[in-house]
Amino acid sequence: MLAAGGFPGALRDCPNISDAEITHDPVYAVNAESTDDPFFFPPTGLRVDAVSHDRLCMSQGCWVIDFTFTLGTNDTMNALYIPRIFNNDTLIPHVYSQAVQDTFGVEHFPCGNEGYDPSSPTQRTTACCLPTFQQSYRPIASLGAFLGTPYASGQLSVCNGSSPTLAPPSNFLPEADHLSPSFPDMPLSQVSVWVDEPYVPIWKGRARLDDHELRQYAAMLGETAPPFAAHTITTFLGLAHFSPTGTTTFLDSAASQTMITLTKNDWMVVAMISGKNEYTFFDYCNMRLHQVRAGGASLQWIAASFTLGSQYSVNENSLLIPPTSVRTGRGTFASTANWTHACHTAAMDATWDSPSTRAAYDAALDPDCAPDAQMCESPMHITQGFVVFFVPLGEGDASADASSALDASVFLDMVVSVVDKDTNEQWSTRFFGQLPLIDGGALLHCQEIFAVSLL
Repeated sequence: MLAAGGFPGALRDCPNISDAEITHDPVYAVNAESTDDPFFFPPTGLRVDAVSHDRLCMSQGCWVIDFTFTLGTNDTMNALYIPRIFNNDTLIPHVYSQAVQDTFGVEHFPCGNEGYDPSSPTQRTTACCLPTFQQSYRPIASLGAFLGTPYASGQLSVCNGSSPTLAPPSNFLPEADHLSPSFPDMPLSQVSVWVDEPYVPIWKGRARLDDHELRQYAAMLGETAPPFAAHTITTFLGLAHFSPTGTTTFLDSAASQTMITLTKNDWMVVAMISGKNEYTFFDYCNMRLHQVRAGGASLQWIAASFTLGSQYSVNENSLLIPPTSVRTGRGTFASTANWTHACHTAAMDATWDSPSTRAAYDAALDPDCAPDAQMCESPMHITQGFVVFFVPLGEGDASADASSALDASVFLDMVVSVVDKDTNEQWSTRFFGQLPLIDGGALLHCQEIFAVSLL
């Protein structure tokens, strides 16, 4: 038997044998030894493949969640969902009710047969659980729209929490999935899904969750900070699977959810070795690779930028960035990279100690097509805490070194030394960064492209 959807023995093609309107092959009970062909059950599941942060998308940057999932049999209703939380700017520290915390554990999912006890049935295994699911979690918006229709409301009006047998038949649910395009109250956040392997089928999906909306409506904040300043947030992505069992009230449901802890990758919080410091050291940090043509060679440098926490100022005794602390490396891993001092050593063998290297950079950065980058100059005064420090890498070619396998990177390791404005104590930490070398991953200067169109 081949199901209408192309799956051998799909459950939707197993009609009630007494039904006079049978249009599919019926499935009869057979002796276990009479066949070698197992019944085929299309899989149901969810796997989060990757999570990344895209600083350039939407209003505040967004978190990109790539996932793979399967939807089971053709007659099921599936819904993607995330937490339903509202973080108030004025309530700090953030306090989350036990009910909210419970949603992060799939064992508290309000629908599903894992906790079903036939001797003591509850409405968690009927369609009566759906309003609780919709109100306690944040499923794709179309599910809430369906539950609000007169048809669904009428079916669910029979529900009575004190009598689990009062529930609509499970097959009132339409064969429709709620997988895209957005979650309620989060108009900027978008979800797209597509079939990756049609025969099974395997689905792929990508959720792009706006950082601002996620912090406000769908994440627990891990710090006593305003929602949009918290360093670490916790959320989850789930797939709810609702399978009707014909005209019975039993709804065969299950859920899979993956908890995701996110640390904003343009922030850095530093723990102090000699005591506790309650202030953020870096509020923001970034690295960019620059390259400029100089005659027959290309010269490269790193622009390392960050903002100091408002509690700190430049340590004038040691400079903000001590030149002897600045090192650069190239390789696959920091532990095996080829490291060199970039700015200065006592032996005068750092990259910037070489007069010929300085002359080459001076010449390459002189034209208007190149930025005015002053290498290894530690600022004595900063405005609003913002710092940009340029680190010479010497000769290199971003295109030649690029690798789509992400097995080539440049590394930067340097010390940042500051003074606490209140206590006058001196503090220091490492700025330790890695920048993969990939196609299109460098800012190229003084390039010229010529094109000819033959008419």
